[in-house]
Amino acid sequence: MACSWRGWLLLVAVACAVAGSAGAESAPKITALLVQQSGPAFVVYGSDESDHIVYDLVVTNAFPAPVTLTSVEVLQPNGRGLLRLQGEALGSFTKPLIGGQASATIPASSVVDTIIDVIVPHGAAPRELTHRISYALPASHPTSPVIESDVIDGPLVRIHRRTPVVIAPPLSGDGWYNANGCCGSGDADHRVARLPVDGAVLKHPETFAIDWVKEAGGRFFSGDGSALTDHFAFGAVVVSATDGTVTSARDGQPEQVPLQPPRGISENIDYPGNFVIIRVRPHVYAFYAHFQPGSVAVKVGDRVKVGQRLGLLGNSGNSNVPHLHFGLMDGPNWASSDSLPFVVNDMTLAGMSPGDPFDAIHPQGESGMRRDTYPLVFSVVNFGRTN
Repeated sequence: MACSWRGWLLLVAVACAVAGSAGAESAPKITALLVQQSGPAFVVYGSDESDHIVYDLVVTNAFPAPVTLTSVEVLQPNGRGLLRLQGEALGSFTKPLIGGQASATIPASSVVDTIIDVIVPHGAAPRELTHRISYALPASHPTSPVIESDVIDGPLVRIHRRTPVVIAPPLSGDGWYNANGCCGSGDADHRVARLPVDGAVLKHPETFAIDWVKEAGGRFFSGDGSALTDHFAFGAVVVSATDGTVTSARDGQPEQVPLQPPRGISENIDYPGNFVIIRVRPHVYAFYAHFQPGSVAVKVGDRVKVGQRLGLLGNSGNSNVPHLHFGLMDGPNWASSDSLPFVVNDMTLAGMSPGDPFDAIHPQGESGMRRDTYPLVFSVVNFGRTN
C-alpha cells in the first residue's frame, strides 16, 4: 500500500512542477475527482407540464482511497442555480456505471455516474449549463495534502436543441403504467442503463425508453400472476407509433415464466425477445420489444403507417412480467445507440404512482389531457384509441 501511495505522489509531484512553471495565478489545481459529461443533454416536455433537462455526469475517483461527493450544483453560466443535489438525494442519484448500489461515496480508483434531471418551466431551458461539485476526502489520509481543492467548477454542458419526435400511442385503452423510464428517479433501470461501445464512448440506450404495463383496479394481474393470462397487458395489440420502414424483426422466441427470473438469455439479441425496429427518418429508429411468439406481423423492408398492427404484447426475452418496451434511438441497434426523447401526441394523465408497483397502483396528483408530452416514469395514462 505504501508503495502505491509513493508512486501516486510521484506522478502528482511531476504534474505540480509542470503546472507551477506557468505561474501561481494560472496554475491548475489538483483534484481527487475527474468529472465529465456522459451522453447528450436533451430537453423533453414532461407530463408534469415542465421541461426536463436530462444527462449524466461520469465521476472518476483518481484518489487511492474512497471519496465522498457532498454536493452537485447545476448552474446557468451566470451562476444562477437550477438544481442542488446533496445528502440522501445525491446518494440515490449516484451509482456505479452498471449495477451496484447507489451511494455518494466513490471507492478508490473507480467510476460512478450521477444522473441529472433539471426541471424548468416549459421553454425556459438555457443553451448550456455548468456545475459546482464538492467532495470530502478521508481524514488524515497520507496523500490528502496533495489535493489542492475539494471543489470542482464544471464541466460545461451544452444542451442539445433537437426537438423531440412526436409519436402516436403504441397501445390503446386505459391504465397504462410507465414502470421504467425517465425522468426524475434514480430507481428506474432504464435511466441508469449505460454501455461502453467500441471502447470509446458510453451509450445510454434506454434513457427515455418506457416499459408499459397495464393496470386495472390498482393491480397488474389477477390471481397470483403465475399464468401469462393473469396479466392484464398480455395479448394487447401493439401498433406502430410512427410511419417508417422495418429494419429488424425477430419472432419465435419463447415466453418467459411470469414473476420469475428470465432464462435462455445467451447473447445480445436475446434481450428484447421478439422485437421490431422501424426506421422513422435518418438517425431516428423506433424499438418495440417482448412480443408474443408467432405474433410479429411485419418483416424487414415493410413500409408501415401510424396505427398499423405490429404484434401482440408478450413476455419474451429479458422480461419477468408481460410488458411493451418502447423507445426511440439514434441508430439501428438497440444496445449501441443513444436513446432519444419523444412526446405522445394525445393521452390523458390519470396521475402518478411511485413506489413498489407490485404492492398497488394508486394514481394521484395532477391529471387531465396531455398533448405532445412525455409520460414521466411512474405515471398512469389512458390512450383514447381502442383496438
